[in-house]
Amino acid sequence: MPAYLGESAPALTEVASALCAHLDGILAHPGYAVGFGTGVLSWHAEVTSAAKTKPRRVSMQLRCPQRHLATLSRLEGEDRIECRNRSCGASRGGPVVLTVDEYHGLAAEVIAARGRRV
Repeated sequence: MPAYLGESAPALTEVASALCAHLDGILAHPGYAVGFGTGVLSWHAEVTSAAKTKPRRVSMQLRCPQRHLATLSRLEGEDRIECRNRSCGASRGGPVVLTVDEYHGLAAEVIAARGRRV
């Protein structure tokens, strides 16, 4: 566990150590597990929001293969690329979703097609 810094470091270290020592018992106890898990998720959402640590959305250079709009993007750290246009794929049940490998394959096709037109 990393060392905490600052004025509240001793308290944070003590609380983290106590939780780690009792975590198995808390999670195994039917009366505590759900409430504890819900509390942790709520706390995590609050801290994440306050710290602004959500992954950044990155726009991709290629256009969506379905609607041909510049709406492809991915969240940093994820391995899928999706179309952000709400109407994309409505007739198919959802927007275009590509893996990074599929996106690279599409990019290679676009580059090859541009090379043939020159």
